[in-house]
Parts: sequence; C-alpha cells; structure tokens
Amino acid sequence: METFKRIDFWLSVALILIGTIHSFILLDETFIYWYFIVGGWQVISMLFHSVNGWFTRKNGSRYLYSCTVAVIIALGLLTLVIQIFAVIYLILLFAAPLMAIFYALLCSDELKELKKNHDLSLK
Repeated sequence: METFKRIDFWLSVALILIGTIHSFILLDETFIYWYFIVGGWQVISMLFHSVNGWFTRKNGSRYLYSCTVAVIIALGLLTLVIQIFAVIYLILLFAAPLMAIFYALLCSDELKELKKNHDLSLK
C-alpha cells in the first residue's frame, strides 16, 4: 500500500504540474484534456482505494472527498438530460484545479500517516 500511495501522490503532483505548464505554454483548449487526465487518474485511484478499503473510514477525508466526486459525476450525467445542471457544472470547471490539489494533499497526508504507523511499529 505504501508503494501505491507514493506513486499516487507523485503521479498526481506530476500530472498537475505538467498539465499546468503545458496549458500555460500553449494557451489553447488543451487545458480541458488535462482536467480529464488528472481527474481520471484521481478517480481510478479513488476506486482502487475503495476496492482495497484503504483510508475509507466513514466521515474520513477520503470518504467525504469520494462522496463529493460521486455527486459531481452524477450532476455531469444529469446535465445530459436536464440542461439547468450545465450551469452548475460550469462552476465546477473552476473548482476542479482546487480539488486536484486537495486530492494530492490528501494523498500526502495519508502517506505521512502510513510512515508514522510504520515508524511506530518498528519501535
């Protein structure tokens, strides 16, 4: 789990940085692709955590974040049927970068917790 957590954190950070730099260099619509690349990785990671039961305690940070993402995905699907949700989804376009950073910080905190527990078990 610790190896996956390290990969998860550093890959999230790398994707955010590469996507940001790439988008500022090109200054075109490619930033939208990075939304899906970063978000896609983070959704895969959340599913992987959920399947393995890692850091998924009820009302924990990961649990609440996962619920928030589930609501966002549901709103996205509703947008296909009910047009009013498109306005809400546009607002989320601005929230996505903050959510990506929050997710990377969440991974960092979990990695620190793993290291702390590992250090305590060695004593």
